[in-house]
Amino acid sequence: MRLGGASGALAVAFICLAGRGAAQEPIFVTPPVTMYQFGAVGGVEVERRSGTVAVSSEAAFGVLAPWTVSLHAVGIDARGEPAQLARLHVGTRVRLVKVDRPREWLLLSVYGAAALPLGDKADAVAEAHSVPAAVVGVSATRMARRGDAFANLSLARIPTPTGTVTGGTLGLAAGWRPRPGRYGALEAQLFAEALGNYVEGGSASVGLAPGLLVHSRNVVVKAGILVPVWTRRSGDDLVLRFGAKLLY
Repeated sequence: MRLGGASGALAVAFICLAGRGAAQEPIFVTPPVTMYQFGAVGGVEVERRSGTVAVSSEAAFGVLAPWTVSLHAVGIDARGEPAQLARLHVGTRVRLVKVDRPREWLLLSVYGAAALPLGDKADAVAEAHSVPAAVVGVSATRMARRGDAFANLSLARIPTPTGTVTGGTLGLAAGWRPRPGRYGALEAQLFAEALGNYVEGGSASVGLAPGLLVHSRNVVVKAGILVPVWTRRSGDDLVLRFGAKLLY
């Protein structure tokens, strides 16, 4: 099976779903951070590859400090086609481990998301662009004053025109703060990320991604570009991602 063009991009992009919770997060790799109790976040991300734009919006809520629930919508605007809704996912994230040390945090979480029924038209869009129907994953991080390290492993059920397949993604990221600021101050973080993706049937890719995140108090803005460095039966176009979030 070949997941080329836009489908290959979206299979990689949306394997990393589910409620993200704070300013400390990479551009492409899913982090383990949960919201604090009764905290909320709303955000939007725009991703472009080979004439196809995917717009995802998210609302997440902290039920408990280690438990976050979320709602995540994905729309597709493909060249020559009207913009259409593809998926509405309900997701959850549970923090299993939190270790506090002087100027250092260690976190480990599991997460999952499943698509709600939206009808045949939305299912056809999701199938045409390989937007997953379900995702499960585990993610971990080490956060420190000068920088952070992240790792994520996820599995997804991906619809395709020839049937549903299973795909997996391994993501690694390192972040560096050139000038760490006090809490709430304007701060920038540079990221270097690597993602490996394999989809049942033999489609595979490896990509590298530089990124930038800027946050101040409760506003987060980020941008990155994923560059394929190796592909097999998969698309090889650049993936551009931009996002913004508001934390409450």
